[in-house]
Parts: sequence; C-alpha cells; structure tokens
Amino acid sequence: MSEDKLLTLRQRIEAIDVEILGLLNLRAQIVQEVDHVKVQTNAPVFLPEREHRCCSRLPRVISARCKTAMCRPFSVK
Repeated sequence: MSEDKLLTLRQRIEAIDVEILGLLNLRAQIVQEVDHVKVQTNAPVFLPEREHRCCSRLPRVISARCKTAMCRPFSVK
C-alpha cells in the first residue's frame, strides 16, 4: 500500500474520530437535559430496569452491525 493511500485512510479515521467525539458530546448534553427534567418532575434518577435495557442493548447492536473481526469480543451468543 502506498504512503499516499495510508495517509488518506488515516485522515478518514481522524475525521471519523472527530465525528464520534461530537456525537458523544451531544449525547452528554442530552443526558444533562434528562437529568434536568427528572429534577423538575421529581422522577426517579435511577431505574434498574432501564439500566439493564441500555446495557444489554449495546452489545446486540454492535453484534448486528459490525462485520469485522474487531467486533468478535462484543458478540452476543
């Protein structure tokens, strides 16, 4: 693989990293909004069933969408 091709691929990876960080930042902002709404409405801060749904959903999504060997540790059997 030529150096130009490697540089192009690495630049694409860096651009994706910036997008990922932006999405994580957006997610954090929404989490803060959820917290604000919970405080305003006296809603419970922690719901064990919601926590379980969230934690069990992500490995299934990764397993379903990821087609590379890097995802195998996340596979749900």
